Formats: sequence, structure tokens, C-alpha cells
Amino acid sequence: MNHAQILLDALDISLDEITTTTFGEVNDGTKEECLVLIQDLLDGIDDSYITEQHRLIIAYSDKIADAFTNVEYKSSIADIPLEEAHTILPLDETNPFYDVVTKTAAGIAGSAVKEIGTEITKHMQWNPEEKAFYVDTNNIPNIEESEDIIARAMALSCASELLSSESAWLVGNLIAELRNIYGDELDLSRVAGATGKSYNLIVTSEAVFIRFRGCRIPGLTFSHHKEVMFQKHLDDAWREPILRAAKRNNLTTKDTRNLCNRFKGEDGSEVRDISDEEVKDFLLKNEPENKKTYILIKQGDRKRFTGQLSDSKLEEYDFILMIHPEIKAMKGTLAAETE
Repeated sequence: MNHAQILLDALDISLDEITTTTFGEVNDGTKEECLVLIQDLLDGIDDSYITEQHRLIIAYSDKIADAFTNVEYKSSIADIPLEEAHTILPLDETNPFYDVVTKTAAGIAGSAVKEIGTEITKHMQWNPEEKAFYVDTNNIPNIEESEDIIARAMALSCASELLSSESAWLVGNLIAELRNIYGDELDLSRVAGATGKSYNLIVTSEAVFIRFRGCRIPGLTFSHHKEVMFQKHLDDAWREPILRAAKRNNLTTKDTRNLCNRFKGEDGSEVRDISDEEVKDFLLKNEPENKKTYILIKQGDRKRFTGQLSDSKLEEYDFILMIHPEIKAMKGTLAAETE
């Protein structure tokens, strides 16, 4: 296995997925070419050899961008906006629904469906009466193939989340535009009744779209933007710096909401960029004790524990290592070495 594939495996990024994003299709040739491009990036090619495909791979994922430590190199390639990077794909730009994230979501969904379909039919047989798959006894998958099939099936939920996010932005966009024409005559309660969706959910889509129109943070979901928008006692000027910090640090919506607490009551006239160190320090300090996870070792026996570390546990175990929200030796040889 080459270094490019090792990098993708370590970052939990599907080669097929990034190949689809880069070349629009997946076959043995495009996958091999994609690995070559990633290896180029690992080797630190100079600017004269950088292709648009290189740029797209970098723009595709912050996790990949962070794998390249040359700051000057990253600043020239990795910081291209995702929208710009995706314009190199041969897509129908005349269709207004080909928004960049919608294209990405649809591409991932299509790729995931094709992949899981291919893998399942290799080793499974469909029972139309029970509407369920059974293992093909003539071609039973090994353990690695079994785990891969399950992982690919789970990828469908990732695509679903992307499509759900884009749907919310689209709904907000359409409502905002049509309300400009019809005003209060536009009866969203009828829409709610016809679709079975909450009225508040529909009008929230409009409010969030209007607030972040033209200044959405690529790579963050609608839910991230919604969480930041509806935080009370948070000056509006802080909302975008918080979202940018959330994007850089791959924060969940929950962590993004918690980060908002740090800046509630802060004067908006003193707004600034939020450093990654500040984000990590704040979230670490505010992680509830009962959410922290440890590895406890006593006489060679190992135990995983999540909760508050009591004095009795500190006395009982020979070695204690915190593994969430940070990696830190709490007791034992490693603790002594790191002091």
C-alpha cells in the first residue's frame, strides 16, 4: 500500500469518494491517477506542477489540507474556496440547482449507492418477498469485506445529512424570494399542513437563509448556522467568526453551540478571529466530567471508563490514561515522564 492510500485510510476518507469529486467518475484508472495526485502533494511538488485536480483534492477536505505542513504551500493551494475548486468539474452550470454543495451531496449519494450496491451483490442475495438480503453461501464475505459492506451502507446516512442541509437552505431561499412578491399572502401554514412539516421549521429556514445570504461558511451544515444565529445574548458580529472557527476545527453543532457561550456578552466592536488554540482550550475546560473517557489498567487488565474519575479509582489502578477530550496520562509511568 502506498503512502497516499495510507493517508486516506488514516483520515478515514474513501478513495472512491474523493476520486468521484475530482474526476466525476470512478474506475481503476481514475483511482490510480487520484492516488498519484495525492502522492504528488505528499512529495511537495512545486507550484509550476500544480494542476486544478491537485487544488480540488486539497479543497475537498480540511483533514487533507491539515496533512500538509508547509504553511506557504497550504496558503497557496488549500485555502481556495470550495465553490471555486468545484468549478473545474464538467457540470451543467446552466442548471440553477447545481449549487456546489448540492452537487457534492448528490455526488456522494450516487457514489455511495453504487458502491454499496456493487459490494452487496457480490456477497448477498435479495429476497423480494421478505425485502431483505441474505448472505450468498457460495461467496461468503471475509471479515474485512463484511466490515467494508457495513461501512459503505453507513455512508448513505452521510449523504442524507448533506441533502437535508441543502434542502433547508433551498426552502429558505425560495420562501425569501417569493415573499418579496406576495408578502403575507404567502401562507406557509398551508405548506406545513400539506407536507406534515413544522411551521416553525419552515419559517426558520427563511430566517437563517436571509441572515447568512452570501456569507455561508462552506463545509458547515444548515444546523451549524442555525445554532449560531439563535443564540441569545450573542452579538451578531461574533456569529461568523464562531462559524469559521467551527469549520477549521470540525466542530459538531453541539460543540459550536457551546463555543457561542464563550462570547456571549462580548462587545461586537471588539470582534476578532478566534484562534484554534482558544477553541480547543475552551471546549476542553467546559467538557463535563461525566463525559471524559479513560483507559484504566491494573495488573495488566485493561478497562475503558467514561465518567468522573474518583479518588478511589485513582488509588485502585496502576495506570490511568485520559483519551477524551484529550490524550493525557493521569497516573503511572507516562504521567511522571510528561510532568
